[in-house]
Amino acid sequence: MKSYREIWADRVSKELQKANGFPGVVASAEAKGGRFIDWHLLAMPELAVSSNFELFIEVAIGAWSHPYKELFLSWAEQAAELALTDPRFDIEADNSRKGWKNSGSYPGNHGVILGIFALVKAMKRNSEPMATQLIQAAKELETSALNARGQAWNTHIVQGGYLRAVQFLMIAGQADAARAMLTVRRSFKYVDEHRRWLQNVLDLIPEDPQLHTASAEERSTFEERFDVIRDPDFRTVPSFDDSDKHLGQDVMQLRLDLALIRQRYVLGETIAGRWEDVFYAISA
Repeated sequence: MKSYREIWADRVSKELQKANGFPGVVASAEAKGGRFIDWHLLAMPELAVSSNFELFIEVAIGAWSHPYKELFLSWAEQAAELALTDPRFDIEADNSRKGWKNSGSYPGNHGVILGIFALVKAMKRNSEPMATQLIQAAKELETSALNARGQAWNTHIVQGGYLRAVQFLMIAGQADAARAMLTVRRSFKYVDEHRRWLQNVLDLIPEDPQLHTASAEERSTFEERFDVIRDPDFRTVPSFDDSDKHLGQDVMQLRLDLALIRQRYVLGETIAGRWEDVFYAISA
């Protein structure tokens, strides 16, 4: 039976060889005159930033040395910088192509981008992610989620966005703040399996530490779920499923979030200088 590493390498290799795979994405950008030639038409900048970031993550997991890894990372960086400096984040508008500061999406849309930006810049520098940016990103995601009430809250996307904020705090070394977020009196009907697991992991981390080396038992608690989500064949439940097993967040980004949390709170090691190890853990 093939290992995860072999499966990831095979899948990414196939996408690198297919005309409609990664080369097709690059060719399309070149044919249009640039990856961001249509930026002025964007209605949801967080999706543009996320899509470029996910391209990078996939190649980094399966083909660390391939030049597309750096290309896609630079695209993610450019997209985040364009979004964070775009005046549309200061504009409310019925037409979301003209303004992104709109009820129902803001400030969470900004928070997603800021969190990705913090990770991208750290990867480029092989450094620690900037904690202040991750904390602000978490606050913006939390604010958007809690602004949703009733049926607006009762979706896996909104509930998953709240848990992404918890993950950003954990990556930033803010376990106490992450624990506090999980005391909120809201139902997590659709993502409760993931919420319970995050709570179990946080319960094993002492107060205050930026780093924590897990015991064998603590490590088992983390690795059991991490092994499921990093599986190349893992898929979240379909949108119509009424169970608590949704994630409400992109699986590729979740794999990286969990690998970063593992680095800090399972291995007890800094992230700076160890980004390749972080990605290695996903495919190991």
